[in-house]
Amino acid sequence: MWSVCVIARDEEETISRCLDSVPGSVARVVVVDDRTTDGTARWAARAGANVLTRRFDTFAGQRNAALAACSTDWVLFLDADEHLSDGARDELTAPQDPALAGLSFPFRTRWLGRTLVGGRLGRDRKVRAVRRGRGRWVGTVHERLQLDGPVGALRHPIVHDPYRDWLEQVAAVDRYTAAQAAGLRPRRPGERGVRAAWHFVDALALRGGWRDGLDGVLVAGVGAASVWTKWTRAGR
Repeated sequence: MWSVCVIARDEEETISRCLDSVPGSVARVVVVDDRTTDGTARWAARAGANVLTRRFDTFAGQRNAALAACSTDWVLFLDADEHLSDGARDELTAPQDPALAGLSFPFRTRWLGRTLVGGRLGRDRKVRAVRRGRGRWVGTVHERLQLDGPVGALRHPIVHDPYRDWLEQVAAVDRYTAAQAAGLRPRRPGERGVRAAWHFVDALALRGGWRDGLDGVLVAGVGAASVWTKWTRAGR
C-alpha cells in the first residue's frame, strides 16, 4: 500500500491538481502545511488529505515529519507544484520489487508554460519514493532521500510547474541562493565566474538546452545567474 506526502505553503492555485493526480487507491495523503495564509489547507482537506500544520525549519524536516505520519509500505513525495502523469500513476499502483528501498522518476519541467526537453531541467531524474524504514530525507536546500538499499527506475514522469511568472522565479532565486550561500566559502578568486560560466555551458551545450531554442538559452542564463548570486553572497 502507498501513502503520498506533500509539503506546501500558500499553494492554493496548484494543490488541487497535485492531489487530483494521486491514485484513488492510496491509503493516506498527508499535506504538511507551513502556516498557510491562503486556501491551501482548506483545499487539501476537501480533497481528503490529512493536513498537518508544522512551522518550517528545513525541507528535509518537513518531509521527514510527513514520513513519520505514514504507516504504509511505500511513501511517495510530491511538491504542491508537481503532479503525476497518467503513466506514472499507473506504474505506482503496480507491484514493486520488495528488494528495492526507493524509486526514481523522470521529471518533465514546464518552464512558464513550455515543457523543456533539454538542459538541467529537461533531463532530470529524482528519487521520490521510499519503502518505509529504508530511508529518510537529508540536507537543507537541495534535500535528498538517503536510502538503505537499491533504487528502481520508473519510466513515466512527474510533471513540475515551478514558476507561474518571472517575478515568482526571481523571488525563488533570491530565497534559495541566500540559504545556499550560508554554508559556502569561496576557495579561490574568480570562483563565482568560473562556476556560473560552467553552469551555462553545461546546461546549454552538454545537456542539450539548445534543443529548447530561446527558452533553453534563458533557462541556462537564469541558472548561471543563480550560481553567480549564490557564490557572491558566500564571499561577503
